[in-house]
Amino acid sequence: MPNTLEELHQGLHPHVIQAHVRWAQFTTLFTVSDERMAFIFRVAPWFFRLVQDTLREDAFISLSRLTDKSQSAGQANLTLVSLVEAAESSGPPSLAASARPLLDQLLAQVSSIRTWRNKWLAHTDLAAALASTPLETVKVQRGDIDDAFRLTREIMGLFATHLGRTRYEYDSVIVLGDAKDLLKALGSP
Repeated sequence: MPNTLEELHQGLHPHVIQAHVRWAQFTTLFTVSDERMAFIFRVAPWFFRLVQDTLREDAFISLSRLTDKSQSAGQANLTLVSLVEAAESSGPPSLAASARPLLDQLLAQVSSIRTWRNKWLAHTDLAAALASTPLETVKVQRGDIDDAFRLTREIMGLFATHLGRTRYEYDSVIVLGDAKDLLKALGSP
């Protein structure tokens, strides 16, 4: 198991990149303008609804996984929680003092997201599955997801700075052949 801050941070890095890239596809397709939404749902409504649901659910699962407890079922997990806990147990007190409030904000931000993951996406909760409107009282807005990704970037950036690394711009990753290219090929506004 990785046990240094550097190993934990480095191990989390590709997972954080992947989650951000996928969420960027969602925002490109579904949040830029009403005109774009009307266009893509006119072109292939079922397909784009599938893509929309899949990318949103992927964000829920990714954010939940990144913020899972440091251990579950007796096994160590690579999570932002384990990174912050490692700083609290063996890192400089100033790093832990800066990281903990960000993590606490992130955990609060993903609480509804985690409920969706636990009761609907990763498991099928009987009561939720049989309800006429599953998890009706558990609301997640796009802004909640955006805020969770922002806090994830802040935590990763804090540790990057501490480790003497350049802060990675997770929300600015360029991917060839992404949703922007698809929209361009379709002639989308």
